Amino acid sequence: MLKKRDAVELSINVVILAVIGLIILVVIIAIFVKKSGEAAKVFGECATRGGECQPENADCNGPKIPYICPTDEKPICCVPVET
Repeated sequence: MLKKRDAVELSINVVILAVIGLIILVVIIAIFVKKSGEAAKVFGECATRGGECQPENADCNGPKIPYICPTDEKPICCVPVET
């Protein structure tokens, strides 16, 4: 009888450790996803790319990147090309 009781305790310990491990894994994944989302916002900004937000009709000495400037007044990111 004692051997069966030890076997049951062992399996309960394994289940408890597995649940704790899964909780820790979920927390680590949540932190990683949050931080990577913040980094993507920073890297997607016009100033980070070395550009400046300008109106659409502005003269730009380089590529014009749409959709990364936050204002409607200056919707195009102009990244100058150095020669």
